Amino acid sequence: MYPKRRIDLKSTLLPDGCLVIFDETTEWAHTVSPLGAMAWELSDGQHTTKEIVDEIIVLTAESLDKKQLEAEVLQLIAELSENGLLA
Repeated sequence: MYPKRRIDLKSTLLPDGCLVIFDETTEWAHTVSPLGAMAWELSDGQHTTKEIVDEIIVLTAESLDKKQLEAEVLQLIAELSENGLLA
């Protein structure tokens, strides 16, 4: 799977690293954690889900258990998809 964020959405990075994603068609705002913000940025249609997980592991300097981190990232991508934020 090559997750790809919808190009019609607006996103704003907050000072704490969280990201607000606004869907003008539904007028819903979605807030994701800093980890979710990384997954969102990497969801460009050019990276597989595994590549996104691997890149986030590198970016976080492996500060978390790899299996736990992988599970969290996969859950975040699934939630982005379920909320219609990925194409």
